[in-house]
Amino acid sequence: MYDYGLTISDHTAALKAAAHIKTGSRFLFVDHKDSLRNSHISNKQRLHLDTQNMAATPAVKALIPGKSIKFAGGEIYIEANVAGDFCTIIPDRDLYQAEQDTANILVVYPQFQSIKTALLSIKLAGEELYSLDIKQALMHNNGMALESVGMLFSGQYTAAIIINGIEITDIADFTVADYQLAPFSAHLLSHTLDSNQDSLTFTASVESYEQAWNEPVDIILLEGEYELARMTISPTSPGVFNGKFTLNGIGPFKFRVIASDDASRVAEIALPGSGQAQRQLTVISELGEEVSFSMLAGPKAIPVRGGFLQYGPKNQVAIQINNCITDKPSVSLKHDTDALSILCWDILENDWHEYNYEDISAGEEISITRSSNMMMVFVGAWINSQPFEGYATVFSETGPQLSLQSQTTAAPGDSIDININLKNSDHPLAVYLNIRDSRLSSSNTAEKGLGKCLKEHIEFMSDTYSNYELSPLDKHFEFEHRRLQRDYLVKKCSTRDIDYTVSESSVMKESCEEISFGESLEPPSASPMSDASNTEEDVANDSRSEFPDSLFCGLVYVKNQETLTLHLGDSLCHYDIDAFVYDNGHWDTVKHSFVVQQDVRADLDFPPIVHTGDKVHGRVRADATGNAKITLLLDDKVVPLPSHINGNNTTTPIEFDIQVQAGCYTLEVTDLASHKSDKVEMQIHAPGKMKSLSYALQLLQATESVTLDTFVGALKIRILPGFDQIQDKLVSTTANYAHLCCEQTAAKMLAASAMYISSDDLSTQQEAEKIILAGAVREKSMITDKGFIMYPDNDYHSEYYSQLAVQYLWQLQALQQFSGLSTSLRRALSDCIGYADRAAKFHKMEKINKKPNSMAEAWTLSCHQADHPAITKIIADTIDTRNKIPTLKQTADIVQVRTTLAYAAACFLNQGDLKQAIKLANCVMQDINESGSLYSTVDSVALIAMLSTFKSHTLFSSSPKLRINGQLFDTASLSDFSETIESVEVIEGCVLVELSQVVEHNWLDHTQSMKVTTNINNETSSNKKANMGDVISMKINLDDGYVNGDLAYISLPAGLSWIQGGGRIKQFSVDFAGANTIAIPLLVTSEISTAQHFAVLVRNMFEEDRVACPGLIKVA
Repeated sequence: MYDYGLTISDHTAALKAAAHIKTGSRFLFVDHKDSLRNSHISNKQRLHLDTQNMAATPAVKALIPGKSIKFAGGEIYIEANVAGDFCTIIPDRDLYQAEQDTANILVVYPQFQSIKTALLSIKLAGEELYSLDIKQALMHNNGMALESVGMLFSGQYTAAIIINGIEITDIADFTVADYQLAPFSAHLLSHTLDSNQDSLTFTASVESYEQAWNEPVDIILLEGEYELARMTISPTSPGVFNGKFTLNGIGPFKFRVIASDDASRVAEIALPGSGQAQRQLTVISELGEEVSFSMLAGPKAIPVRGGFLQYGPKNQVAIQINNCITDKPSVSLKHDTDALSILCWDILENDWHEYNYEDISAGEEISITRSSNMMMVFVGAWINSQPFEGYATVFSETGPQLSLQSQTTAAPGDSIDININLKNSDHPLAVYLNIRDSRLSSSNTAEKGLGKCLKEHIEFMSDTYSNYELSPLDKHFEFEHRRLQRDYLVKKCSTRDIDYTVSESSVMKESCEEISFGESLEPPSASPMSDASNTEEDVANDSRSEFPDSLFCGLVYVKNQETLTLHLGDSLCHYDIDAFVYDNGHWDTVKHSFVVQQDVRADLDFPPIVHTGDKVHGRVRADATGNAKITLLLDDKVVPLPSHINGNNTTTPIEFDIQVQAGCYTLEVTDLASHKSDKVEMQIHAPGKMKSLSYALQLLQATESVTLDTFVGALKIRILPGFDQIQDKLVSTTANYAHLCCEQTAAKMLAASAMYISSDDLSTQQEAEKIILAGAVREKSMITDKGFIMYPDNDYHSEYYSQLAVQYLWQLQALQQFSGLSTSLRRALSDCIGYADRAAKFHKMEKINKKPNSMAEAWTLSCHQADHPAITKIIADTIDTRNKIPTLKQTADIVQVRTTLAYAAACFLNQGDLKQAIKLANCVMQDINESGSLYSTVDSVALIAMLSTFKSHTLFSSSPKLRINGQLFDTASLSDFSETIESVEVIEGCVLVELSQVVEHNWLDHTQSMKVTTNINNETSSNKKANMGDVISMKINLDDGYVNGDLAYISLPAGLSWIQGGGRIKQFSVDFAGANTIAIPLLVTSEISTAQHFAVLVRNMFEEDRVACPGLIKVA
């Protein structure tokens, strides 16, 4: 824990003095009678006294880090060492929907007042995607910060805190993928750990469709993905199951609960605090009754600070602490005491407070000044001429207390009030509130994370007591003979800068920053890229269509009481509410729940992917107050129900299986008594065949027209007032792009600068600033004298991508010219432009190249000198514009084609050639995807440049004349037009139209540009046949080796699922991250009676044409 240090000025005098001094753990014991010269006291002896041994009055001196004790001929000190940072990092859940959900990351850092810099780092496959500055949030929210990131691609993510430039070891993991939630949930009602046997007795509740599950279940104990044990048990009462497992392993552990006769019903229960170090008992008090602390509850345990206190035998010691949980700590003396030193350590602030007493009589009680809400009390004393040393931990009793109230049931579409009550606080506090579908697990919680830190700090400071030895001071001299005149030194080994202070009284630190109160509280949208236009087709659809897995995650400021009103979506499920509050060494948590239910209910539990010809079944469930009518459609055609079911009049609730295939299913259940109905839809795709929305934009001039038949799969036509909405969505999507090489990082920063410039909204500008600041840190880690490397900690240089990064970063100069920028933002812009200059020097690039080597350089030149002949020449040499659809004269991949045409369109416009500019622009804009961007950051940045150029020119007259569905209109009268637009013809002027269309992507249609092989093994048994509950390992191999940017996309069959975070993951992507082979553990979640097929696609994130699909893969 710490080392003694000595400074010797007179060796002879020091040796003489050392004959009277012994070193304990936290104290020096000085005996002028020399009675301890040759004695040794062990750990067992230090708490017990020999009442026959009497001597003269000695002294006790506390050893405090950073404070020396002088004696004749020298001085002694201990070199400071700290337990580490007291903090935790918590995602609001373990699993998120790819490119839809927002991941909310909570950071709790109680030592926030001592930090200089604080960053939240989010990584995918080891590569940092985001570096978010959280210092101000920590300062404002009393040590809590909540950051949100959206539009995340599939993969395994980690989140970490970087304090003062050093990464804290506490790291959080979460998964992003396309998943389904099974109609099955499990919750831990209670658990008790027998620390002697390391066995966990538990009680769990299990539900299906919000009803108690009364059939046997298999409960599996997992360490990571490795199965340690399993049991099959029946309920002891409706939906209640009891069991017991021995925790053999390091942990942490989790339970996987599977219905014994139906593996599609699967749920997971996280066990926070079950790691070996966390669940073991740590003695936190030995002065009197022995008290231990564990993160799992033992028999008769008392909850405190995220863990549990367990009381053991009473030690008959001379000095006893009155209570470990008290606002008025004190010690009682059972014997007369010659000298007493009480040393209090503030666990959070690392402050030390020393109190010294002499000649105290037995029976006296000494009050201890409470220096902290969590402190360790070290006691050193001379009693009956013998040294006594021990310790205790004291927690203050009074702190903020949370409670929650809400209605226990609600219906879809209702509004629900959550009442948050806060007691024992005289000022507003930020309360973390997380409301999510109970089926989604969270492997850690804020209270457990802080409790783990508390346990580690106590263990660190009490470590020397387990091997206690009272030893002569001169024992330490042998280590000092080479350092006789060494200067006094205290090492600071913490990850943060800490001041070691010693005072006689506690100083309460309060922030002078005022906390805002009474703000409008609204739940975050499912995606920061959401657009109302995406849902216009659903307006007339009365099916339940919005199924939010997370209702709210945020910080709510509460003083006494606050009410949060939420609007519920269409989900029918059980929602869990977790609330957490922190204040100056106190924290409290409370859980609550409510159920969203309705009398009439239709449910489809179908696999999202089915290959034509595979024999696959899905579950249909109907419920009503009595008998009901059941109608099931596939692509608007009636599906026959099983022969034993009368669809026009059947008893409910009822569940049955039907064979399913690719298509759109609609289930409607109508209560025959009340005539209420419920309707749900579900789309099943073929493996490797995915449908998505895209938005083709077209600029139309006089005499030009467009109809719904212009593009295959077109759903609707919208007339847009200009490019603002399109560009805002494009820059927002690009700024939130996930994969981050040097080019992508620069692209994000360029897009963020466009966000900042185009928005007057303060929150948007702050978000843009965060992206730029994070990007600047990342680009700094990739700049070298030879340009930019592709990734940090990677020496691979790509001249092409490095040059693109230079071009993007130079464009930050547009934002640099703005006034009112923060000092940190202005510095980041200057730094990044400097990095670009440094790389450009190596690449021999010019900011304005009058002999452009690329269309991007030609566009830059055209912005300064549009009529330069070099621009006309490079366009003529590169693009054939004679045909209706322009083409490149040399073969290029589709990303390069779009990129070249976009920059060329901008060049034409700058030169005044509107006809050619629109012709090229329309070719580019027809490929905009549902996120509002193009395939990669390369062509998306080119599109940003093109749209910016178009916006700078006046294209749209104030009132163009149009013929819509054959009727004459001008834009001023369009607000009165309510019909579906089927055709638009421009009579006069120019107009921008958007055609939303369904695009089908077939992985099997891709030309193979590399070789990929797959292999499937049954890890559960040697049988080739896959049985329900078996674990299957799927390996994907790049036969020709990894190329930077390679990703695997997996579309699983009905019978296989990747189980993570409580969800059944069916479609996801995995980054090879430099490896040639990846392996994914899969669970057989339904019977595979005949062969089922699935697809794997390997694609490169930079090269759209680098792609391979090894065909349909069979599993039986």
